Amino acid sequence: MSDSPIPWTATTPDFDEWWAGDTDSGLDPATDKVPDTLATIFAQQRAFMRAVWDKEIDSGLSVPTQVASWGDVHVREVQARIHETFGHLVRELSEAMAHLDGSKSWKDKPRPVSISTFYEEIADAFHFFIEFCILSGLDAETLFHEYFSKSLTNFDRNASGY
Repeated sequence: MSDSPIPWTATTPDFDEWWAGDTDSGLDPATDKVPDTLATIFAQQRAFMRAVWDKEIDSGLSVPTQVASWGDVHVREVQARIHETFGHLVRELSEAMAHLDGSKSWKDKPRPVSISTFYEEIADAFHFFIEFCILSGLDAETLFHEYFSKSLTNFDRNASGY
C-alpha cells in the first residue's frame, strides 16, 4: 500500500480511546473494528435528517420532499431542498469566519479566537455539507472516490505546470 497515491491513515490513539469508551453503541471495542468514519458520518446525518424531517416540514421552513426522493436531482423539490441546504451551509461558514479577525489588518489588538466556537461552527457547516451530499445522491464512498480522483488530477496538473 506504500505505493498508493492515497495517504491511507489509521485512527489516532485519541480516537481509539474515545471509541473504546463508547458504551452506548453496543459495540465491543476490543473485538469490533473502528468504523469507516466518513460512512458513519453520512449514516448519522441521514438518521438526523429523518428524525427532524416532520418538524421541519410542519414549521413551513423547509421544502417538502419525499425521503425516498433524496438523491434524485431530477426532482424539482429535491433541487429546491439542495438550494436551501446550500444557504444553510454558507451561513454556517460565515458564522465560523465571524470568529476570526485575520481579515481586519487595521486592528492593533485582535480579539482572541475561541477555537472551540470556531470548530463548532465548522462542524455545523459540515453537517449541512453532508446533508447537501445526501440530497444530491453522493454517498461517502463516491465522495471519497471523487475527492481523490480530483486530488490526484490536481497533483498531476501542479507537477506539469498547469
